[in-house]
Amino acid sequence: MHVTVTTPALRGQGLTFDIPDVELRDVGRDKGGATAGEIANEVSGTLEQKIAQKLLTRMDLLRQGGVQGAIDALRGLIKK
Repeated sequence: MHVTVTTPALRGQGLTFDIPDVELRDVGRDKGGATAGEIANEVSGTLEQKIAQKLLTRMDLLRQGGVQGAIDALRGLIKK
């Protein structure tokens, strides 16, 4: 999967990278099934984790937008 992340701190430039395919098994198995919404939450949460991991390991992001650029890029991925 190809992902592009951008923030104002990156001055209009996006950071593009690949993340590995995500394969989830047995979603909802422990409780006898899952709703479409629960499955969507599981998939989106897993994708957010993969993207956040990739962002944290990309030094070019830190060079382009500094530490604040990295924080801004992650802010949209982390839910309160």
